[in-house]
Amino acid sequence: MDKVAVAEYNKRHYQVNKVKRVETQKRYYQTHKAEVSEYQRKYRLSHKTEIAERTRKRNQTFKTKVLTLYGGGKCSCVKCGYNDVRALSIDHTKGNGAEHRRAIGISRGMFYYWLKRNNYPKGYQTLCMNCQFIKKIENREQTVDVVTLTTDIEDRTIITV
Repeated sequence: MDKVAVAEYNKRHYQVNKVKRVETQKRYYQTHKAEVSEYQRKYRLSHKTEIAERTRKRNQTFKTKVLTLYGGGKCSCVKCGYNDVRALSIDHTKGNGAEHRRAIGISRGMFYYWLKRNNYPKGYQTLCMNCQFIKKIENREQTVDVVTLTTDIEDRTIITV
C-alpha cells in the first residue's frame, strides 16, 4: 500500500472506531488518574513555551474568525475598512458592552468564546479602536470631560475619558 492509501485506511478506521476508542481512553484514565495527572503536570512544566505559543496561535486564529464573521465576511472594520487585527475588536451595536460583560460575568478575552457558545448572536460588529472611540463620543456612551490647557507655545485641548 502507498502512503495515501494507508492514510485513508487509518482515517476511516479512526472514525469507525471512535466510540470504542473514547470508551477505552475513559476506562484507562479512571484506573490510572494519578499517573496520567503526574505525566500531564510534567509535560506542561517541560513544554511551557510550546504550549503558550500554541495557545496564542489558537486564540489569534479564533479571534480572526470571529472578527471576520462580525465584519461581514472580511476581517476589517465595518466603518472604515481598517484591517490590522491588532486594532480590531467586537463592538456592541447598542453601546452597552461593559455592562453586558459584567452581567454575564465574562472578561474581554473570553467574550469571543462566549459569542461562539451562544451561536454568534446578532447585535455585534467588528470595529477598529478609532471607530469605537468615535462611536462612544458621538453616541455619548461615556462621560467625556474636556479640559483646556494653555502653554506658552499654543492652546491644547485634551479629552479625558
